[in-house]
Amino acid sequence: MLQTLGGIILFTEKQTKSEARLGEAESLFLECRPLFVRHYGEDHGSTISADSNLAQLAAFRGDLSGAESLFADILEHHRRIGSSKDVEMGALLRIASIKLATGRSAEAEAIFDQVLVTGRSIWDTNDFRYKKLIKDVEMARSPLELIIR
Repeated sequence: MLQTLGGIILFTEKQTKSEARLGEAESLFLECRPLFVRHYGEDHGSTISADSNLAQLAAFRGDLSGAESLFADILEHHRRIGSSKDVEMGALLRIASIKLATGRSAEAEAIFDQVLVTGRSIWDTNDFRYKKLIKDVEMARSPLELIIR
């Protein structure tokens, strides 16, 4: 419930950008994360979800290097626990979006290409998941749009 409330606050503050409310969201994420670690472990989906919320909050606040670092850690968690490729691709798209927003377009495009190649290797091009992936890549090409939606 702490994480859900934090998420609601984070995503409703897109308009007002109230630092006090964003601080509340951060506080809730930081409160629930150690509970998840203690009860489920570092590599559990709930823990990774809390980390993702913290990364999105960092990006929303403009701390792109912090957000990129957190998303890179999340990607490593997914790889370590053997998450599905589509989950890994989501993390990669967030990293690519940050790289694009920070002027590293060549690095971002390499990741976009990698994601599309991976998608084609696991799904037929007519598969709805591949079509969604194409839309996600296009959204990620709009800097920070994918990260903070």
